[in-house]
Amino acid sequence: MEANYFTPTQQQLIRDFVDRRGGGLLFMGGRATLSDGGYPASPLADLVPTNLPEGKGTFHRDFTGQELTAAGAQSILCRLDEDAARNLDR
Repeated sequence: MEANYFTPTQQQLIRDFVDRRGGGLLFMGGRATLSDGGYPASPLADLVPTNLPEGKGTFHRDFTGQELTAAGAQSILCRLDEDAARNLDR
């Protein structure tokens, strides 16, 4: 979601939660997020653990082959089916 999804007051509350109270915040990139979502100009910019480029049109997708490790295949977070063979197929 774009930064302006949150009101300025909400953005400041999120920033205070992380900066002053030690709360956690997860940023996940996507087509309308991070730089393209206006975060470099928001109060949340300092919370992003990287430097965001200014402006729009910075999103690009690089497709790479990924495979789960054996531990990842056993993890409940990656379990889509109780049957191990069917889970690997999915």
